[in-house]
Amino acid sequence: MGDAFTYEDIYELFRNEQYSSDLQTLTIDDLKRIKKYFEEKNDETKNQDQSLNLFSTTNRAKIQVELSNATRVVKDMLERRERKVISRAVFNSRSDDSMRDTSNMLNAEEILYDQLIKLLQTSRKSILETIEKSDSLTSVNKSEIKSTEYYAQETIPEFFGPDMNKFGPFSRGDIVSIPQSISDILLTQGKIGDKKPLDLDPSDLNQPIEELKNEVITGDIDSQNEISKTNTDILSFKKVQETHNAQDQTFEEQSSSKNKKERTE
Repeated sequence: MGDAFTYEDIYELFRNEQYSSDLQTLTIDDLKRIKKYFEEKNDETKNQDQSLNLFSTTNRAKIQVELSNATRVVKDMLERRERKVISRAVFNSRSDDSMRDTSNMLNAEEILYDQLIKLLQTSRKSILETIEKSDSLTSVNKSEIKSTEYYAQETIPEFFGPDMNKFGPFSRGDIVSIPQSISDILLTQGKIGDKKPLDLDPSDLNQPIEELKNEVITGDIDSQNEISKTNTDILSFKKVQETHNAQDQTFEEQSSSKNKKERTE
């Protein structure tokens, strides 16, 4: 199997993977050497723990830092390889099986690659079947749905049908083109009809005429009341004026008699 890797060997594998767009060579033996590296470093740490001198403490801290960095580097390297396997599976799932490419893959990566291709192909096929089925159902539904035309007998606000299609709003007299299932309901409610409504419904003519008569009669009575009131006011004014004139005449007569008496004296 050879000697175990050093930290520099592990970092070199990581650099090769980092700066390449495709998978780099990584063998089972490489993984075993990496595993041996961690085992040996952990053993060194344990041995250093038994010593209490300053050199051992410093060396133990150094080993722990190196182990932490090595763990991060190996993790990053494997994640980069995983993303490359996924990208290759996505690309190959869109072509035939002859494009299958497992070069430089570990056994575990090859299993992942094959499973991803099958999963992506199955998913894509299912989605396409769903779309085709939806299109066929839509065309069938369109052929089965019959639109009918009626006249709006009153204002109809905007509404949604069972298939969430929007209809309206409609004003009184508008042509309403809607599916038969909806028109049946609106017909029952009297909101639509076969004939265009008149500006004034003959059935409603009597009521406005009666109301108009009432308004005329009421207006005449009010006018007569106003005239009577005015006449009363005028009569009252005349009566006051006559009383005032009589008082003036009496005053003049009294004044004349007084003057005559004064001249006689």
